[in-house]
Amino acid sequence: MSDHPDPSPAKLDLSQYKVIVVVVGQEGCPACEAYVPQLQARVEQLRAQAQPLWLYDPAQPTPPNVVVVLVYDLAGGDPELQKFADRYKIGGLPTTLVLRSDGGIFRLEGVLATGHIDQMLLTAVQQL
Repeated sequence: MSDHPDPSPAKLDLSQYKVIVVVVGQEGCPACEAYVPQLQARVEQLRAQAQPLWLYDPAQPTPPNVVVVLVYDLAGGDPELQKFADRYKIGGLPTTLVLRSDGGIFRLEGVLATGHIDQMLLTAVQQL
C-alpha cells in the first residue's frame, strides 16, 4: 500500500470537496493490499470513460467537481490518522467511506468485488 499518497487528514481540507471516497487500510493486511490496487485501477478506468473521479495526489492540483478518492495507511502510527479512524469508527480493514459535504456517510467494511466497486464509485459520482 505504500506506493500511493498517504495524506494526513490534518493536512487535507476535506471540506473543499463535495464527495470523497476514503479507503483506510494497513500495510501488511493481505485484503488491503489486494483491494487498494484494484480500486485505484477502477478509478482510473472509469475516469478514462469521462467519469469525474480523481485519485488524490498531493503533487497534482485536484480539479473541481470530482469525487476525490484517498487512501490512508494506518501502519505509520500518525496520531491525526488515528483520530480520523476513531472518528469514523474504523474497525475492520479495509474500510471504505463515502463522505458527503452535507455530513452524509456511507461505509463499507471489507473487500468489494469489481462490480460493487463500480457501483459504489458511480453512486458517489451521482451525488455530485
